[in-house]
Amino acid sequence: MHRFRLDLPADVVGTVLPVLAGLGAAPRSSTLRGASYLVEGEVPAGRVHALEQRLPGLTRGEGALEAEFDHYRPVRGPAPSRPRWDHDPLHRKEYLLAVARRVTGRPAR
Repeated sequence: MHRFRLDLPADVVGTVLPVLAGLGAAPRSSTLRGASYLVEGEVPAGRVHALEQRLPGLTRGEGALEAEFDHYRPVRGPAPSRPRWDHDPLHRKEYLLAVARRVTGRPAR
């Protein structure tokens, strides 16, 4: 989880808060500072980039985001996975054939 500080114009707070919720962020506090709001909270590390990408459009380019690692949290739901893109060394015969092809440059049979 990352801790974030988001400084944004006061008139877009109603637009930004639902987006934060959709990204799994949990705002902890919001403070009115003149014509802007300071929103602080936490957001999953995997969603920080999406927030950075959406922020300029949501705030007319006037929002400023600071985010830093804060703590680990157990994954909720199914754990993220990524399929293997190379040969699986647990399948020894296929793996050794693939390694041999890379070393010798011979095409597969």
